[in-house]
Amino acid sequence: MSIQLKKVVVDVDFITKHGQVIYNRDEQIDLSDLIGKCDPKAKAPLYPEEVREIDIPIFDQKGQMSIVRDVGPKGAYYLWLRPYYFLSKFIVEPDDVFVDLTYIEERLVYCFYNGTRRDCISITALVEEDMEGVAGKLVSNINDGIWRQYIVRKSLMKPDTRPLVNPAEDYPDILTAVQVARFLGVEEKTVRNWTSDGKIPFTKVGSATRYRKVAVAAAFDAGEIGNATKWKKPPQSASKGTRKTEKAP
Repeated sequence: MSIQLKKVVVDVDFITKHGQVIYNRDEQIDLSDLIGKCDPKAKAPLYPEEVREIDIPIFDQKGQMSIVRDVGPKGAYYLWLRPYYFLSKFIVEPDDVFVDLTYIEERLVYCFYNGTRRDCISITALVEEDMEGVAGKLVSNINDGIWRQYIVRKSLMKPDTRPLVNPAEDYPDILTAVQVARFLGVEEKTVRNWTSDGKIPFTKVGSATRYRKVAVAAAFDAGEIGNATKWKKPPQSASKGTRKTEKAP
């Protein structure tokens, strides 16, 4: 899924203070490449507009944070945590800000993309020492978008959102709509609607609808599921006389 990236704001947590860098950009990138933009080794297309060190900590003594960042519409915010810590709980507004996660130089880096028309995003969070080994779990499958979203959703407090099923669960290579719903953490009805609208990869086995796990995972990682009418149902062959319509199981 292609997105426009207009501005980037980066905060680096130094415990007693923090550093901030602001870039103005104007480029089209793939949503799956968004986390790569926070790597300092990646070449920035433009020089930063502002670099500063702020003598105010991002988190208070209890590890709590409440911030508002003006990233503008189609802007991104990157939060570099202190080494060996993670966000155990966080809330983001607007509600439909996209969140992703990566690991660079012993730090978890949280990415927030504002695809809305609002100028600012607000984040309320609690940081804790990574006793659960979140970083290790992330690194073991860092290129797996579904796995990253599973880790994000374990901490993201968002109303009316079901958490993803652990990707480590053993799923067969060919899935039913029920299994896809569990795999993606959505309702079965949503999967069937996506199928009818051509918004998820699927195949027909006789009258039944089935889904290849690798194709679903790849489409999710590319941000294509539910967002693009790409996969169409194959045309049904016409038969003489009255034809009874069968529902896919």
